[in-house]
Amino acid sequence: FSSLMTAYAKETKDYARKLLLLTKTKDEEELYSLNSGYLGAKQEMDKLANLFLKTADDITYKVAQPVENHLKETHKIKQKGKETGRKLIVDLTETVKILSTCKSEYEKAMRVYDQSKADNERAANLNELYNSTKVKKKLESDKKKAEAAEKKYRRAVEKTQQLESKLFDTDMPRIMSEFEEMERTRVFTLRSSIEAFSRTYSDLIPLLENVCSNIDSHVSSIDPDGDVNQFILDKRNGKDKETQRTQFEEYNSQYRACVKEGATPPVSGANTPTLQRRDSQAIQPSASSSRLSTNFSQSDSFSGS
Repeated sequence: FSSLMTAYAKETKDYARKLLLLTKTKDEEELYSLNSGYLGAKQEMDKLANLFLKTADDITYKVAQPVENHLKETHKIKQKGKETGRKLIVDLTETVKILSTCKSEYEKAMRVYDQSKADNERAANLNELYNSTKVKKKLESDKKKAEAAEKKYRRAVEKTQQLESKLFDTDMPRIMSEFEEMERTRVFTLRSSIEAFSRTYSDLIPLLENVCSNIDSHVSSIDPDGDVNQFILDKRNGKDKETQRTQFEEYNSQYRACVKEGATPPVSGANTPTLQRRDSQAIQPSASSSRLSTNFSQSDSFSGS
């Protein structure tokens, strides 16, 4: 839970920082209502980014960190308790095995001792001096062995009882009590963290709704048609330019050129037919003949006078 909430807080903070970068970026300036609406929306996005930054901090310090602190505080205690409990169980298991061996040896020694006592009594009743002496020595030896086995067995019993007391009466109950208390604290901490997570978003949602409402207000003020019409008016210079549209021009064989419908063809120039120029030259007198005729007329007037 703690690692999940920590990762979620980090992602939320990264998103908020990217949103802040977006609000601080200087884009190409827009015009008219789009510019004012976009700037207003960016201001609200800045508020939104700050809200998410605060949310990330709340998740970190109110949700994830209390659980993480509890785990750190109880880690060593839990580890030591587990090791102690495990050692108690292992030691008791080994001691029980030793106890079982000691008990078997004690029982075996006592059976041998019982047999030696019986042999000694039978030898005493038969008044067998040699056998009686031999049996008494064996009886004393078996008695010492039985007593040694008994002491060893008693020590094993005492050690087993001490370990059982630790396991069932003192150490293990204390460890279990500590574990129980730590588990209660862990569950309470988790509950408090989940409640803090819920409160964080309960407080955030109305603020988000307010920011989104403000963004909607700025967006609704954007008038696409009005912006485009205003742009056209601002760029117009007051003069309506005549635009000539392209038309298909029929070819005129007389003028040897394409001529628009209703248009007057050129009279002179490179496009004027050669035949027409020759006819006009034949009809109109040249400049030299004009001058000669003028001279002749003037000489006739002088001779008449």
